Amino acid sequence: MTSPLCARVIRSLSSSTSGRPSTAKRRPYTTAIRRVPRLSRLDAERCRANAVAPEHAGSIPAVTGRVFRRSLDPDLPVAVEAHDATIRDAAGREYLDAAGGAIVVNVGHGRSSVARVIGEQLGRLAYAHGSAFTNEPLEAYAAEVGPRLPVDDPAIYPVSGGSEAMETALKLVRAYHLAQGRRDRWIVISRWGSYHGNTLGALDLSGRRPLRRPYEGWLGRFRHVSAAYPYRAGDPDAQALGSGAELAAELERA
Repeated sequence: MTSPLCARVIRSLSSSTSGRPSTAKRRPYTTAIRRVPRLSRLDAERCRANAVAPEHAGSIPAVTGRVFRRSLDPDLPVAVEAHDATIRDAAGREYLDAAGGAIVVNVGHGRSSVARVIGEQLGRLAYAHGSAFTNEPLEAYAAEVGPRLPVDDPAIYPVSGGSEAMETALKLVRAYHLAQGRRDRWIVISRWGSYHGNTLGALDLSGRRPLRRPYEGWLGRFRHVSAAYPYRAGDPDAQALGSGAELAAELERA
């Protein structure tokens, strides 16, 4: 067991509500991130000495410095395995994965049934370019997902992630209107405060100002309106409105 001294926890605290409490003041429009104070070098070394599991002793992989990471924290642990909602690092410490691996491991880590199917498929066919082939797993997936969508006779277009999905959706909508001879249908409206991805087109569609600010010279193709958020109405940082008439008028102006 890792001692409480060795615990390194980062908790993101955010809250939202659909209506403003009658007796409470609005909280500042910020996302609170609480970080447990970093361990001192002595404490960190003590933790490493106490937490290394026997099977990992002498085999902790070195961080090479060749990976350009999202976090510049020099003490990032090295993840080596995971099961269900638990991730284990090279020193044997365990972490609760409370975000599902950035919300992409919804069935949990280390599912043997998933690993088995992936392994079997890799042994048969790992990749075939979509411009020349379709394949059985993709067709089976589309046949399973299609009937669950709230669309009549849907077709599935596979992509690799959320940002690409957003940009592809924009292109498909534009292609549809071009096919209809409507070259004037190009305006896209999004809401301030929204998040749609980090690639350039998805970022332009997003309405989170801190993410947009460094790249404003490259943005500006899409239009934005206030969010329908009565709790934050009148807060200039939130850019939210509570009146339906005001929202409708702003949408018409966009």
